[in-house]
Amino acid sequence: MTYNSILKIKELDLKIAELEKNIKSYLSEKNYELDNRKLRELVQWSHTIKNQQVVRMIFPNEHCPDDVKSIVRGFIKDEFKSE
Repeated sequence: MTYNSILKIKELDLKIAELEKNIKSYLSEKNYELDNRKLRELVQWSHTIKNQQVVRMIFPNEHCPDDVKSIVRGFIKDEFKSE
């Protein structure tokens, strides 16, 4: 792993943290209860290498409640629209 790769992962962690904060804030404003689900269970991501480039996939977790998945997708799209 190169130094650049480490920085990119830290940047991703910061963006994911911001994403989770925004989702939590939105759900709180809407008085939505997560039924004891942790916020980290709403979003998941994976890294793969394609053509010597790191490809990141960010998407709603399979355990994300169905009624929240579209909200989570919207926040992901907004947060990562430039990537």
